[in-house]
Amino acid sequence: MELTAAPARVSWEWADLAAADGHFLRVGFQASLRAIDDPTERKMLTEVLLADRDAVAVHDVQRHYSAALRDAARLTVKLKPVDHWLSEPGRAALLERLRQTSADISFACGLELLGPFRLDLDSPTLTQKQLQAMHR
Repeated sequence: MELTAAPARVSWEWADLAAADGHFLRVGFQASLRAIDDPTERKMLTEVLLADRDAVAVHDVQRHYSAALRDAARLTVKLKPVDHWLSEPGRAALLERLRQTSADISFACGLELLGPFRLDLDSPTLTQKQLQAMHR
């Protein structure tokens, strides 16, 4: 198996995460990943991601991480209202949760998680409510 040294940029997006107050958040998360060039790590990568294919594409990696990241985001976001998540402390907390979940997945499959990390957040339902309030 040949490994590339260059990290790949990977992104995930979820459009329907409910905050504690019932507003929905659209969440985008980006990070970089690369295979670790070590025999033990290569074996893990082979067992986890290459078991049923000859090569791994970015979309395969996205799919492997997707369910766990979505669950982490969903379970975190539902704990506080949308205003909290749109604030800087809320954004930082959600980014850290997604970063840690990604690191845990990476550790188990022979990949290294790298920055820069990016988190995009917005709430279409909050925006709609604010627009309706302005038109009253």
